[in-house]
Amino acid sequence: LFVVDFSGSMEEEITLKTSTTSTKSGTKTTKAKLVVDELRRIVLALPEQSYFNIVVFSDGVRVWRPTRGGRPELVRLDDDARDDLLGSFLQSLQPRGPTNLHDALNTAIGFAGQGLKDRYYDVGFDTIYVLSDGAPSYGPVTDKDEIRRLVREANRLERLTIHAITFGSQN
Repeated sequence: LFVVDFSGSMEEEITLKTSTTSTKSGTKTTKAKLVVDELRRIVLALPEQSYFNIVVFSDGVRVWRPTRGGRPELVRLDDDARDDLLGSFLQSLQPRGPTNLHDALNTAIGFAGQGLKDRYYDVGFDTIYVLSDGAPSYGPVTDKDEIRRLVREANRLERLTIHAITFGSQN
């Protein structure tokens, strides 16, 4: 599951200093475009029938394919799902608003792993990739230390692997 920041700061123009992405060093782009391009590469590289979903956040939280309850579900990637994700969903994202990291993580962790523990739930996920360029600035909790504490507490039972990929100077 990917949890991706699409707050207003993602509209900032950047010049890549290294070639650690598919975009060449020296290229000028926006943070948002760089993230969308890299997500596109990841989705296209995943084997057929892989499971995937994405939670996007700014002042609110949006899930690409939510359950009826609004939680993220794992979607089996086939041609139709890839077309919807790459064509409709990712192209519709526009950076705006402040950074509500707390609610995004709460949405992701709240449903993670359910299928691993309860046979009445669909297959759960065990890994979250969080991509953000800034510090939390909106939502019920904006203190970084408190968010980390809440994530550790919520993750005590889930035992998720959480990778945080940050860029910029507000981490």
